[in-house]
Amino acid sequence: MKWLLNVMLVVGTATSAFAGSGASEDNSGFLVWGFLGMCGLIVALQLLPTVMVMLGFAKAVGGEKEKVETTS
Repeated sequence: MKWLLNVMLVVGTATSAFAGSGASEDNSGFLVWGFLGMCGLIVALQLLPTVMVMLGFAKAVGGEKEKVETTS
């Protein structure tokens, strides 16, 4: 019984030694961050025409209701 208690004591205190610190090492240099920034810039610039087209569609659909011709 004393042997089991000693084993549990050793395993119970050693588990924190096997745990990771949770902090990840980031060895990314300036070029990696520059590349990711350029990718983000490309995505953002591709969204601008899309938003403009969607606003154009909304304006065209909303404009049809207002254009009512009256002929007499």
